[in-house]
Parts: sequence; C-alpha cells; structure tokens
Amino acid sequence: MKDYLPPTLDWVREQVELYENSGGTQGTTLRDTGLPCIIVTHEGKKTGGIRKIPLMRVKVEEG
Repeated sequence: MKDYLPPTLDWVREQVELYENSGGTQGTTLRDTGLPCIIVTHEGKKTGGIRKIPLMRVKVEEG
C-alpha cells in the first residue's frame, strides 16, 4: 500500500479532511464560494504517494 501524502496548503488539507471525515456530507462546496467540488485521488508522479485534492465541478453548456 502506498503512503498518503496530505496536501501542504492548510485550506486544501482541511477541505479534504472535512469531506472525508463527514462521509461526503460536508465540504461539498469549495471553501466560501458555494461552488460544488469533488475530491480527486491520484498517485504522485515523482513520489508515487497517494494525493487528494478538491476540484471545482463546473458544468459546461454546449452552445
């Protein structure tokens, strides 16, 4: 099993922890923006460690 490397930025780490510790019921909006977000888990290219980051979900309308 690969090691989890928490985000170094406080607000990013807090967002991920809030989301995960609540089972996905809290931390579903990106900070104070009110915009929906998801947590993306990926493997670091250089370290091989597991990383998690919040990303804003944006719906793009075709037009």
